[in-house]
Amino acid sequence: MNPGHSDGIAGTTPEDLKNSIDTLLEINAAIARMDSSIRTRAFDLLCSLHLPGRERCLREVTDAPRPSPAQDPTPFVDRYRSAVPAENVYVLVAWAFLQHGHTSLSLRQIRELAIITATSIPKRPDNTMRYARHGSHPLFERSAGVWLLTIHGQTHFREKFPIIG
Repeated sequence: MNPGHSDGIAGTTPEDLKNSIDTLLEINAAIARMDSSIRTRAFDLLCSLHLPGRERCLREVTDAPRPSPAQDPTPFVDRYRSAVPAENVYVLVAWAFLQHGHTSLSLRQIRELAIITATSIPKRPDNTMRYARHGSHPLFERSAGVWLLTIHGQTHFREKFPIIG
């Protein structure tokens, strides 16, 4: 080991490491005040600008793939948005189903979609999904902490949201 270098990161002095940590803490404080939908990109950008090796990091951030318009939930949600918050849960699930097919959704993902699209949903969307029925058939089932559309749920969503193939 070279004198004056830290054990953890080769080529980094303890002073450089302390400065980097201080910079990260400042960036984190700034990011905490931002909208959750942009925090990750903003963090990457700020780190690339203010930490060592920033040229390489900045290139990685700016060259990173951006979501295509088809992945933006806003147009779909705007088309089917309801004044009833529980109905909006169905709209968000329908968009996820449209994008990913039969996939599992966590409550966190549903809440994030609601924030991204500025859609009001109930305080407990899990209860909305737990009691959602079409006739006597449940639309969702819970498995390992995530929610899945049942076969009846898939059929119902295809009928209710015709854009879903």
